[in-house]
Formats: sequence, structure tokens, C-alpha cells
Amino acid sequence: TLDITGGSFALGVGLVWGDGALKYAGAERAFTFSGVSVVDVGGAHISATGDVYHLQNLQDFSGHYTIASAGLTVAGGGAVAVLRNEHGVIIKLHERSAGLRFNFSSEGVRIKLKS
Repeated sequence: TLDITGGSFALGVGLVWGDGALKYAGAERAFTFSGVSVVDVGGAHISATGDVYHLQNLQDFSGHYTIASAGLTVAGGGAVAVLRNEHGVIIKLHERSAGLRFNFSSEGVRIKLKS
């Protein structure tokens, strides 16, 4: 599983950035993320949790994630986005912030484990 917090700023096309914590093999590992988003004018705070699938090696977590699906609405009205990287790792993000919309562009988002 993972938790992320961060921000975004846009004038039509913008940037997203932040930090997160990955819970893997009984330990918590810090990571950063950054990318391009397609959002409305303004800024927003990002807060989400996620489930990680197909992570066989910790090193495979870092990478370039693109959107497999976004903007899905689940029971209760929350938004969900599914991201996938070049190693086959899948992250299913669930909004924690009211009104958060996952609008990453086709360029996706870069995730990097901290040392």
C-alpha cells in the first residue's frame, strides 16, 4: 500500500508533485513523485492512498507511470485512478481529499524511491 501528499498548480496544463510512503515487506520506504497534469486554473492539495500490485522487487517501484484509467467514481463518490509503469507495477489510487480529481496527462508521472 502507499500514501501520497502533494500539490498541483495549473493554468490549463500544470504540474503535480509530492512525497509518499510505500509499505513493502514490513517496512516503509519514502518516495517522491512529479509529473504533468491536465487540470483547471488554480492549485490544489493532493492526498490519496493506494494499493500496489505486481511489485516483485522494490527497485521496480521507481519508474514512469502512465494512466491506465482515471476519473472512475466508486461507491460513496470517491475518485480512483489506475497507474502502470514500465516494470508492470500497478498503483490503484483512491482520493482522500474532497473534490480531488485524478487528471494526469498522457505523459504520466515519475516516481522515485528516496535513498
